[in-house]
Amino acid sequence: MKSMRSLILTLALVTLFAFGSKAQICVNTDSTFALNACDSIVSPSGRYVWNSSGTYFDTIPNSGFCDSLMTIILNVNQSTSSVLNI
Repeated sequence: MKSMRSLILTLALVTLFAFGSKAQICVNTDSTFALNACDSIVSPSGRYVWNSSGTYFDTIPNSGFCDSLMTIILNVNQSTSSVLNI
C-alpha cells in the first residue's frame, strides 16, 4: 500500500466561537489529497475502508470544533498473483 503521493490544495477557514466571556478562534482545514493504494485503504479517520477508485470525503473531528475536512482522490490498483512452474 502506497501512502500519500501529493498534496494538491490546502485551505484554511477561520471561524469565531464564543465561550462565556472569552472568544476562541477556530481554524478548520480543508485539504485535497491524491492517493494510490493496492486493493484497499483505510480512511484517515479510520471510519471507512475504500476498495475502489473514486473521490471520497472524510472528516477528523477534534474537541475544539476545528475539524479537518479531507477530499481524497483515490486510485486503487488490484493486486495480482501468478504461479510459475520452473
